[in-house]
Amino acid sequence: MTERPKDETAFRTPPQTARTGPGRRWRRARCLAELALVLGLAAAAILFLPRAEAALTLLRAGDDPVAVADWHLAGRKAADYRTAFAEAIAAGDAGLAESLADLAREKGVDVGPDAGREIAAARAVEEVRVASDAWNGFVSGTATTETELAGSIAADLSGFGDIRDLFREAGNHLAGRPVDTTMVALAAVGLGLTAVTVASFGSGTPAKAGVSTLKAASRAGRLSRPLAREVGRLAREAVDTKALGAVGKAVARFDGAAAKGAARSVLRPGPGAAIRQLADDVAVVGRNTGYRGTLQVLARADDAAEVGRLARVSQRFGKATRGALVLLADGALTLGAVLVSAVAWLAGAVFWTLVALTIVTRRLWRLGRWLGRTLARRPVPVAA
Repeated sequence: MTERPKDETAFRTPPQTARTGPGRRWRRARCLAELALVLGLAAAAILFLPRAEAALTLLRAGDDPVAVADWHLAGRKAADYRTAFAEAIAAGDAGLAESLADLAREKGVDVGPDAGREIAAARAVEEVRVASDAWNGFVSGTATTETELAGSIAADLSGFGDIRDLFREAGNHLAGRPVDTTMVALAAVGLGLTAVTVASFGSGTPAKAGVSTLKAASRAGRLSRPLAREVGRLAREAVDTKALGAVGKAVARFDGAAAKGAARSVLRPGPGAAIRQLADDVAVVGRNTGYRGTLQVLARADDAAEVGRLARVSQRFGKATRGALVLLADGALTLGAVLVSAVAWLAGAVFWTLVALTIVTRRLWRLGRWLGRTLARRPVPVAA
């Protein structure tokens, strides 16, 4: 007969808690880690997916300045709108403040409960300065304010401003003094548009306003250096100095008919058309941003092509364009300028998707195993 060992516990099954305790703790830690990962993915989705969607839209649109502008603005926070609005009010710029308020409203951002009252107060302060500005702009052609620009445009629409500038430069040419070919080219374009405006009962007025704005900005030195160089080059190519000399001689003889005939020949067609296109783009920008916004555009644009891009952006945002340009700051409106950033957001979204699919696949696989074990443990009914 085999003797039983004194320690009978050697034959007992270890308690369930002793056998499975460490494994259970490991499973809990793993579940907590997966839960943290899932929560992190959910938080990242709020950041990645909207920007990735915008990036995809941007890449599909190609080199579209409107799409690039929307891409830039998508990254702006509500605090950026409020700060820019407060700075516009502090500077007394009612037009910019109103533009920012319009843009914020479109984006669902509240810039403050008293925004309307603050804009009205800033507008009232601006109106005090209106008194003599228009006459000064009409007579001199200078334009440091919107009211002076209105006077300058009124002079140009009547033909007085363009004739004044053209005859002044023709006199400089005859006297051997330096000639501002930019003024000559713009005045010649303006005179041509004056004839169109009269013949079409005013349909050429917007383009005429664009020429006058461009002329006033050039005279005030408000064009960016690259844009001023391009306009100057176009003007030198466009102006026929022989015809300009004929204008001066006709004026000296007080021969108005000969002066007008020579004035029509001052501008060569090819480069003149490029200047006309630039003026058209300036007119579009001016219609949506006002004088200050137009100066802002002309001061930041590197060339005529960029003015054209900004004109397209202004058609998208309308009266909110100035606010959009302030928030865009120095953001370039070309696809190449944001391509690396857009691709990075898309890559982040792809990584997020792969991780999410991995987690879902693992969960489904474990659920399938659990269902399989559950079904295997079910007793098979025995037929009677």
